[in-house]
Parts: sequence; C-alpha cells; structure tokens
Amino acid sequence: MNYRSALMTNTTISLISVALLLVCHTGLRAGDAGGSSQTIASQALQLPGGAPPAPSFLRRDALSQFTPGQPGPASAQTPAADSCLQYDGDALWGEVNDVTVAGNYAYCVLTYRLLILDVSNPAAPLKISRLYLGANGGSGQGIAMAGGYAYVADGHAGLQIIDVSNPAAPTPTGSYDTPGLAYGLALAGGYAYVADGATGLQIIDVSNPAAPTLTGSYDTPGLARACGVALAGGYAYVAYTAGLQVIDISNPAAPTLTGSFDTPGYARGVALAGGYAYLADYSSGLQIIDVSNPAAPTLTGSFDTPGLARAYGVALAGGNAYVAYSAGLRVIDVSNPAAPTLTGSFDTPGLGRAYDAALAGGYAYVADYYGVLVLTSTCATSCCMTAGDADNDGTFNIADVTLGMARIFSSGPAPTCQDAADANGDNSYNIADVTYGIARVFSGGPAPVCGTTGS
Repeated sequence: MNYRSALMTNTTISLISVALLLVCHTGLRAGDAGGSSQTIASQALQLPGGAPPAPSFLRRDALSQFTPGQPGPASAQTPAADSCLQYDGDALWGEVNDVTVAGNYAYCVLTYRLLILDVSNPAAPLKISRLYLGANGGSGQGIAMAGGYAYVADGHAGLQIIDVSNPAAPTPTGSYDTPGLAYGLALAGGYAYVADGATGLQIIDVSNPAAPTLTGSYDTPGLARACGVALAGGYAYVAYTAGLQVIDISNPAAPTLTGSFDTPGYARGVALAGGYAYLADYSSGLQIIDVSNPAAPTLTGSFDTPGLARAYGVALAGGNAYVAYSAGLRVIDVSNPAAPTLTGSFDTPGLGRAYDAALAGGYAYVADYYGVLVLTSTCATSCCMTAGDADNDGTFNIADVTLGMARIFSSGPAPTCQDAADANGDNSYNIADVTYGIARVFSGGPAPVCGTTGS
C-alpha cells in the first residue's frame, strides 16, 4: 500500500483518521476503529528449534477480565531460544503499541488503555492497574516516564499526563490536545517533544504537569507525518515519513531546521548513540545515519528486514540495535555502524507483530500485537576487549585520544569500537570520553571502563 497516496484520498473524517494512524508505528488497523470485541484465532507458528504449538484463541478485549495482582492469559506456547534471545514470559492483554520500564514496573500503552505490570519477576509479569485512554478520541501510541509521571502520546487526544507515583492507582493529571495525531514523544528539561503526525514536532511545557502549555512547534513538510523523536545535544531528531529531520531546540519557543536526510522507506522510530541516528524505516529496515554534523546527516550503513517485513521501532544497548518489526524482534550488531550484522532474532507468537521494545536489566520487553513478551537478552558485542581502545588495536594510548579528538572536533572517522571508545561508560560517545582519556594518559586519571558492553 502506498501510504502517501492513501493519505490524499478525501473520504470521511473517520476513514482519514484511520489512514493517518496507519502511517506511523501504531498497531491500529481499519478493523479496530469501532473498538468492538473480537476473538482472533492465532495461526500455528513454527518456533525456532521446536514444533508449532496448537492453535489458541486470544480475546482482543482480554482486559475485560482484568484482576489486579494476577498474570494475564497464558500464551499456550513456549517459544524456544534463538541465538542470544530467550523467551521468559508474557502478559497477553491486548494490542500494545509501546512499552517502557521503570524500576520493577512496565508501563504499556494499548490502543485505548494504559496498563501497568509488575515485572519484578520478568518470567511472570503481574497486572497491577489499568486506565482508560479512549476519551476524546484517544488512542495510546507512545509513552515516556519522568518524575513519577507517565507521558502518553494519545493520538487524537494529544498529550496525556498521568500520575503513576502509586502504580496501583494511576491518576490523570493534565493534558494538552495537540493539533495533529500524537504518535511518539521524548522528554527533557521540563518539556515534552511530541511527534504529532501531520503537524510535525510540538514542544509542550510540562514543568507544571497539571497545566501543560504549548511553547513552540516545527511542521514537517507537505504531507509527511512525524512518527518518532529522540533528543541529544540541543537537537530533536524526528523520524517522519520521508526520513529524518534534525531540529535545533536550543530555544524551545523557536525551533529551527538544521538538517535532514531522506530515507528509502517511511521512518517510524529513532534512537541515538555515538553520533549516529538509528531509524526503523518500515520497508527498508534499519538505516544508520551519521549525525555528527547535524547540518549534514549522511548514510553510514543499513540492514534490511527479511522479505516483506516492516520495521516499526528501535532501541539500543550493548552495541546492538533491537529492531521491532512485523514478525518479531531482530538484534543487529552495530558496533561497526558501516557494516551492521545480524546477532539474533525472535518471532513473536501467532499473528503478532512487534511495534517497539524497551531494554532493562538484561531483558527485552517487546510491545506486540498480543501483549508484552519478555525475553532474556545476552546479545552483547565483543569488540570492547580493552577499555578505551577506540581504534581497536589492543591497547589504550594517546592514539585513541587523538582519534576521539578528531571525531569530536573535526568530524573525523568514527571509532572502530564505539563501546570501547565510551571510556566513562555512560552509554554515549562524546567530549566527556575524550576528556576522560586525556586525564588518564597525561595525569594518571581513572582507568577507562568498557562502555556499553561491560567487560
């Protein structure tokens, strides 16, 4: 289907709304618009290394059976391990569009609800509470956490702010109805940066969660839709249906375009690390863009999803990109961004498709068509054999510091092993790592640690 052409069709308002929701990394499909109860038969799935399970039936309205403190309906299958991913447990409570983890809780946005799970035992997630999000046309698409609040990109209803200081009793606190369809968001400095579909980036002051106000905005061009956003170094990196926009947000009231890059697919999600933007680019899989010069982003590498599979979301950890796509989760080694390679994969059950993933404590929490799947991840790259060894020659010395200075100050070549170059172990590569290295080499400062992979 050509989504750009579909969005130009002038039908009824409801059909246009459904078409717009299809553009980004949402799970909403035409058959969902009425919100009616459906029973869906899952097809037999050939699991990696095992026989297909017996067909099972899962209700899309399973939350009607909600009982706090109890596990969700069983998946009736035990997917086998595939490479570095191992199935642990699940909470099959309906179509989950996004998930984030804070402490012992997973916060999930379903099409019409916020669902909070206790994941202190990841193998047996327990439902703690739920909150209806469907008022005012809302349809939960993205979620971010800060200061005891859940910030939800709620489709037609814009931004919803929910007090989750007591996970057992989430309480609506404030809201802001954005002009478009809120798909994704990121938080920084008392602001929520909302990817708002046809109206681009909306910047909302949430310093008072009970009374959020609009501060600034930057529209996407033409019919393009903003689907996801990530923040770094005074810039908002917006994944939109034509690619990537880099927007200067140093003055949130007057954001300006700094640079852009058109991708071959339809960018849905974005994550940042080490001067690169990693885009889930729908039919074109993972696109890796060098944004060390925000004014002139350039393609560094790519890794396609198999066959007709579509990439919806991406998360980063341990030198790997975890790409949620229409058949499950793929783990791609991006320690050399110019030559990404497949590390592991996991097919989600039945007719499911994965929309996004959250990474915490060695687990991958996958937002899927049927619910949340919990996978143990041992997907770590091994390039960081020597901490601080940015050029991967087996030793840490002045050459590694020089490489870092060239990269940071004059857009020189990227470190051979980004995890090793992350000398202070804060999961990013920047001027702080160069300073750390200089202190070590010239004045006996603390020894480097082994970046995002550990050692």
